[in-house]
Amino acid sequence: MTEFVMPPLVVDHDENWLAVDLWGDLGNWARRAARDAVSRMPGHPGRRTEKHMVSVLEAAGAIARKPQDAALAYLLAPDVNDKIKAVVRFCPMDLAGWGEGEAWPELVRALCTDDPPDVTEIATGAGLCRRIRQRYAAGEGPERPVGQYFHYVWILPRWGAPHRGDAVTLSHASAGSVIEIRPLTPPGRRPSRALANVLRKSFLHADPQAGTLLMAEPPARTWRPPCEWQLSLPTTGRPDAVTTICLARYVQRVKFWDYPLWRMLLLDRNGQALAATREHDQKKGLAIWPAELFTPLRQVGIGVTEEQFANATELAQAHPAWMVERWAAVYGLEAARALCH
Repeated sequence: MTEFVMPPLVVDHDENWLAVDLWGDLGNWARRAARDAVSRMPGHPGRRTEKHMVSVLEAAGAIARKPQDAALAYLLAPDVNDKIKAVVRFCPMDLAGWGEGEAWPELVRALCTDDPPDVTEIATGAGLCRRIRQRYAAGEGPERPVGQYFHYVWILPRWGAPHRGDAVTLSHASAGSVIEIRPLTPPGRRPSRALANVLRKSFLHADPQAGTLLMAEPPARTWRPPCEWQLSLPTTGRPDAVTTICLARYVQRVKFWDYPLWRMLLLDRNGQALAATREHDQKKGLAIWPAELFTPLRQVGIGVTEEQFANATELAQAHPAWMVERWAAVYGLEAARALCH
């Protein structure tokens, strides 16, 4: 087994595509996606339209999840009153030990079992892409409808080893690109159950068209649903929009022991914390959320900073939570911090 690490992906798409939540609660995702899509429709559609779209998205999302080999999945749904047009799944493959010339024939052989495929080369932001089109006849009898499968294949030699660099952009990013960032899997031993849960369910999703930034993270108890915060992007002009991601390091002292901790905070333009992840071990936090991972968010006006603090109190003084300031004034910073937990 190699130490392959999947690089973060940035997929450029318009509002007709919906990103499927592959690890969270499928029903919650379908309801949220349907609500967002219906809110953008003219004519103020009713609850019946929204309920119909929820059922369609939930069924299509289950199909996209079923093979359990995809890192990302998208649905093409240009009209909520119509059927799903397409399901696109991004499936990583570890090709360690293969050269590009050897890997390509093996991929074609694995993806296509019958007639020679129709191959077209396409230039993309991640490098050369090969589109494989394969036709098939559905059903039985002398006259059968003909369908076709499309496979888009990228071979990325520079990610054949543990990687902590820039994201892979699978198309030419634009001002309206939807950006999704997920934590990296640290190299080495197999992640524990708790860490695997964090890697599956944590993400940042920036949608410039809607002007929103969605952050999700699982709670400490793995059986509970993920915690989600939906905030605004700087392009909305709101005073409570997220402008900076702060990767904070500090030390918590318990009796005679010092514990280095890490936490990610989403800050507004005044440095106040709008949302924050749970506390993580500092080494683990730096490994799964390196600063360079957030580079694509510069496109939507969000920067990243790394800061070191002596303890949690100093962190709370530097970046007070906007809803907890009055608690800190009345009860003190340490008590307010306890209330936040």
